Amino acid sequence: MSPNLIVDEFLVSGNPDVAVLEQALTAETARRVELRAYFRELDGAAVRLVARRVSVTINDESPLDPANPPLFRVSLADGVLRVVIHPLLECHPLPGAELPATGPAPTGSGEATEWVELDGVTEEAVAAFGGLLVEDHSPSTVDFAGHVLTRVVPVVSADDPVVRLRGGQVRVEHADAERWLARLRSFVTTGELLPSGEIDQLRAWSAGPVAPASPPVHELVETAAREHPDAVAVRFHDDELSFRELDERANRLANALRARGVRVEDRVAVCLERGLDLPVALLGVLKAGAAYLPLDPGHPQGRLAFLVADGGARQLVTSPDLAGRVPVLPRKTLLTMDLDRFPATRPEVRVHLDNLAYVLHTSGSTGLPKGVGVTHGGFAGYVAWARAAYGLDQGTGSPLHSSIGFDLTVTSLFPALVAGRTVVLTDADVTGLAQVLRTGGQSLVKLTPAHLDLLGALLTPAEMAEATRRLVVGGEALSGQALRAWTEHAPGTVVVNEYGPTETVVGCCVHEVTAGDAPPGPIPIGRPIDNTRLHVLDDGMRPVPIGVAGELFVGGAGVARGYLGRPGLTGERFVPDPGAPGERLYRTGDLVRYRPDGVLEYLGRGDDQVKVRGHRIEPGEIEMTLVRHPGISAAAVLAREDVPGDRRLVAYFVPDGPPPRDVAEFLGRTLPSYMVPAHYVEMPRLPLTRNGKVDRAALPPPGAKTELERDAVLDEDITPAGIPPADVLHPRHILFTGATGYLGAFLLAELLVAGDATVHCLVRAEDETAARKRLEDCLRDYQIWEESFRDRIVVVPGSLDQPGLGISPESYERLARQVDVIYHCGAQVNFVFPYSALRRVNVLGTKEILRLACRTRSKAVHHMSTLDVLLHGTERDVREDTVIAPSEVVGGYDQSKWVAEQLVAAAGARGLPVVRYRPGAMLGHSSTGVANPADYSCVLVKGCVQLGIGPDHDLTLNFMPVDHVSRAVAHLSRQTGSFGRVFHLNNPESVPLREVWRWIEEAGYPFEVVDDARWRAALAGVGPDNALFPVIPLLLREDFVDPRAGGAYRVDRTNTEAALAGAGLSCPPMDAAHGSRVLDHLVRTGFLPPVVRGMCAAAPAFGDTARRTDSTGVIPL
Repeated sequence: MSPNLIVDEFLVSGNPDVAVLEQALTAETARRVELRAYFRELDGAAVRLVARRVSVTINDESPLDPANPPLFRVSLADGVLRVVIHPLLECHPLPGAELPATGPAPTGSGEATEWVELDGVTEEAVAAFGGLLVEDHSPSTVDFAGHVLTRVVPVVSADDPVVRLRGGQVRVEHADAERWLARLRSFVTTGELLPSGEIDQLRAWSAGPVAPASPPVHELVETAAREHPDAVAVRFHDDELSFRELDERANRLANALRARGVRVEDRVAVCLERGLDLPVALLGVLKAGAAYLPLDPGHPQGRLAFLVADGGARQLVTSPDLAGRVPVLPRKTLLTMDLDRFPATRPEVRVHLDNLAYVLHTSGSTGLPKGVGVTHGGFAGYVAWARAAYGLDQGTGSPLHSSIGFDLTVTSLFPALVAGRTVVLTDADVTGLAQVLRTGGQSLVKLTPAHLDLLGALLTPAEMAEATRRLVVGGEALSGQALRAWTEHAPGTVVVNEYGPTETVVGCCVHEVTAGDAPPGPIPIGRPIDNTRLHVLDDGMRPVPIGVAGELFVGGAGVARGYLGRPGLTGERFVPDPGAPGERLYRTGDLVRYRPDGVLEYLGRGDDQVKVRGHRIEPGEIEMTLVRHPGISAAAVLAREDVPGDRRLVAYFVPDGPPPRDVAEFLGRTLPSYMVPAHYVEMPRLPLTRNGKVDRAALPPPGAKTELERDAVLDEDITPAGIPPADVLHPRHILFTGATGYLGAFLLAELLVAGDATVHCLVRAEDETAARKRLEDCLRDYQIWEESFRDRIVVVPGSLDQPGLGISPESYERLARQVDVIYHCGAQVNFVFPYSALRRVNVLGTKEILRLACRTRSKAVHHMSTLDVLLHGTERDVREDTVIAPSEVVGGYDQSKWVAEQLVAAAGARGLPVVRYRPGAMLGHSSTGVANPADYSCVLVKGCVQLGIGPDHDLTLNFMPVDHVSRAVAHLSRQTGSFGRVFHLNNPESVPLREVWRWIEEAGYPFEVVDDARWRAALAGVGPDNALFPVIPLLLREDFVDPRAGGAYRVDRTNTEAALAGAGLSCPPMDAAHGSRVLDHLVRTGFLPPVVRGMCAAAPAFGDTARRTDSTGVIPL
């Protein structure tokens, strides 16, 4: 890590003599620095300061040694003496000049005012308008070696104003320095932070459009039912309700509730699984004049009981299956099946817009959730606005995939219904949402940023392009990075960043972009919606200047009534509006700032509240629950993002006696699953600040091994004990996963050609016809399909990410009886996704394979892993028996394959016949050149061809032809001695990366090999039309190691070479001829552009090429 060096500059008077200055600086430095050797700690490593490092040479251009940096580095040019000072020192080489004040590092950009006289400048005054005060105690001039050196203060920032204070003089540095100086002068002389003109501008920006008050939502749905009585209102799988049926059933429920004594302002709890009864129940409660209190049936019973009691529910609407989940209302439970005897006409109930419509609970800092009471006026205003703003009158409607207790449901359900469009309820995970989106044409899809990457893997480019007209993203901060898949494959999709806490009815501020125009960084939260006021205020409730961070306060029709039963907390968070007597503002705790164009930017939280996967969480609630555990004396909870894009809750606790082992289980009894931390760190004590508070910044990151090791434990019931063995060397039936992948397809063909077994191929598809077509198309694309295969292949529509492989119980039992051997090649391959996104397929899918292998008969499992699981450790000699700790495995994909290997090894230890294969990088077929365009190597080649450059890196690549690997695996799998072993399949002969660039040049492409600085600069400007676009975050990481590189490790092949000896299976050379075959294939298939007269024709966009992936993003090996 480079130290944050301190830079000082002086203007030198006269004509300086370099030699004289060098001698004087060396002598002065030697006098001021002790010459004896001693050790100091710098960035975790000991640094020796010795006399030889004190010698000063001006304009020394020799390379710096990071392990032994000089104390000073001095340059002289154009009369400016520049001194670079190592921060380890506490002295300056020039007499009378102290070290520069610490603060922002110089950027060399921005503007600065002259030094001006201004009294009364304090740190508070500068902070009031978002500036940083830097007191400059160093003298402005130094007499040295016969010269007057005038100190130059560098401009440090063009983003935030820096005010330098020297006695009674100040100097402002900023891109708009004079404007900031005028603000500062006004503030210290008059006390007014902003001039009147700027206040008027902020007032204009703060108010959203004025719209007439809307009727209550249930009345808007009744209007839709009258206008579209026979249109489908709600669909769940194969079941539907028309608008007439929805309205009538809701009326029956409303009449039933009224008959039970429910009146206006009462709360009615609704606890239902997703299905047609859910919208009926919510509308029925509203029609009865009551407010609905949603309960997620997946939450612990204790939490459900608390929510019912805290919300003051009078009745509970639920189903027979869930009636026992909320035991606090046993005699006040209304079952949705008991409604037919009540009238289908609407009860005569009038509600006022100030009456409660619903109560949603959010996390509470005191350890208890707090119920937010939302009125009909705010609820209806948002729904009416969303219908118009999001164009719900066009398109088919919207999917509802979120939990009933999450306010995402409001956007997904009600705007579509009031527009007379269809709401499709999906299964309760992102896979269910993806299945609905494949039908296309949705008016809007409301989701969180965490859903975006997952959907990008689950949907094909064509499906993504047709999925929806509009993505409405909320729940947590949105960045352009999260939209990469949509930018690439659906650039015309409108993306709305919708900001709004539960206390302001889902959304109060929006910013709209098209996916193709989304900036790479944070997406602004935009401007206020109808009947909404947004104010950015300081701690004194005063407006802050444009561009300065302040807390966001929300006013207008959408502000909730407050927190039920908590008047004190309501008074703290819902405060009087100083600019509108009689009105209230909700203080969000979020920090924002206005851009010069009036658009708001979100900067983060101003308190301890966090958001994880769209859920607002008070860590204090989890901490209070933790310390209720009898074995815990103190606790702290953080939301950490140690892996970009993978935010997790981490619990730190101090045990009270023997360390407890049931912490997660204890929390799960009372907290919903999204509030149960992913990691637990036991500590002897919590670190404290000088004020006695927990020093959260000092809490260590958890080792990733906690989660990985937990997942690497094989279920006790997965064992071959007590069941007969299958014929694992002469199989009659084989189960094969990953047959549509690159290695999988060639291995399947090899098994069919070399053996006579029937091969059952697990293929993700809707039905057997689609599965067979997909498999045959894949083998034809790879030029290995033979008609004789048709009678030997049995396709099995299913999926690794589903329990029981997603097949029927009958099919599962049939496979358990018939199959002798399993080749497990299927995996979701993505070098960018975190472990959590890959766990379901790569880890739980492997468990399902092992479970089947131990069912009825003991089957052999040939597991395809990857060398990448070992190419992270400190041990450079990677043997086939090498074991590295999970904490050393970096990257979600490699972590998931590491866990899968541990599961397979554990099954082998219990007696299951298993073999693990670790192939390296594969590129092309040895004779046809057929390559996998979705492979990272091909993506890198295409992107570099499009750029016309490649990096001059000292990498060596261990490519192998795919047919060599498939023949080797087929041979090894038929040997008795293979069971229980691990085989490394890599090329012992490396190919330098420069040789690959030579292949490209010899093919005739205009191409240049460039240094790393130019390469990284080119990557920073890559757009969605370049194949590298999806992996830019990976390539730009400082710690990135190319997954195809093998030169840094020596890979042992002892088992492989011994088992292949005499089989005639040596690896063909990866020479220029092979490279030419691969490039020719990529050109023939349209993946690479042809070369015409030495020019490179336009390359097709990355999204235009077929991706070798199924509809879940599962890319079989």
